[in-house]
Amino acid sequence: MAPGKVLGIMIAGVLALAAGEARAGPLPFSGTLSLQIATLPGIVASGAGIASVNGSAGGIHLSTLALGGGSFGPITTSIPVTATGTMNSVIFTGINNLTGTFTGISGGPPGGGGPMGLTGTAKICLVFAPCAYAAVTVPLSPVGSVGIGVGGTQTVPGAIALTMQHASWAIGQPVLTIHTPNTSITTPVLPGGFAHGPASLTSSTAQPSGILQLVTVSKVYTSLVGAFPELPLFSILNLHFFGDTTTTTTTTTTTTTTTASTTTLPPTGKVTLCHKGKKTISVGGRALRAHLRHDDTLGPCPGKPKKPGKK
Repeated sequence: MAPGKVLGIMIAGVLALAAGEARAGPLPFSGTLSLQIATLPGIVASGAGIASVNGSAGGIHLSTLALGGGSFGPITTSIPVTATGTMNSVIFTGINNLTGTFTGISGGPPGGGGPMGLTGTAKICLVFAPCAYAAVTVPLSPVGSVGIGVGGTQTVPGAIALTMQHASWAIGQPVLTIHTPNTSITTPVLPGGFAHGPASLTSSTAQPSGILQLVTVSKVYTSLVGAFPELPLFSILNLHFFGDTTTTTTTTTTTTTTTASTTTLPPTGKVTLCHKGKKTISVGGRALRAHLRHDDTLGPCPGKPKKPGKK
């Protein structure tokens, strides 16, 4: 092989490697974490933070994603139930996420996902007596390596005993069969997961505007055989990536050139925000969520216009 051709191949390899390394590191996100039991009212918690992209291929793939705990809560709320004669409310207490690691993401289904536990409890209050005495309490926090969003089977003793079969988070369409009180079998329609980047390309999730949705399902067997012997429980994690370790992405068409601004993340892993429209600040992942909730905006504040006569 000619020396010039060998040199060209070596340079191309180095550039490809550099492109892949450029995506490794912090990746800011905003998103939602939702939790629902059967057709009962559920909750949707908003959050934001900085995830960690541990390795990427070709500069745009999202092969491994590490998500910090505490990004979506804690959430405590009580929701009334009006469409049933056996339950009167669902009480969610201390709902939040634990740390999670997901692999095999870019390229979409099948197979991508991984474990991430939740915290808190979901209590279904029955109409037979006060909730303190008549309720189905579903624990969400994992016990060891078993739990919702992690996997395994657990038994929960009590006045209303439970057996829970769990799966980890996954991309793709979950399938779950449920037995109703009259022993008929139903297959509830559950939301599916997906991963894609700009222009819905499944191989570019690590780009700004990349979106990741993962779903976890559990089957809850109760000792209330005559009322609801089995209940589906599902949770949806939806993440929208709005920046990465690069500063700009330029797209050229035949007539115009558009430069999309992204958030610059220095080595400290902080994000630049405009605080209350007046002051430019830099915050870390834990503070980012609170600032975005209070209408701070990404990027520096716009410069103040100069007064006439001043240079």
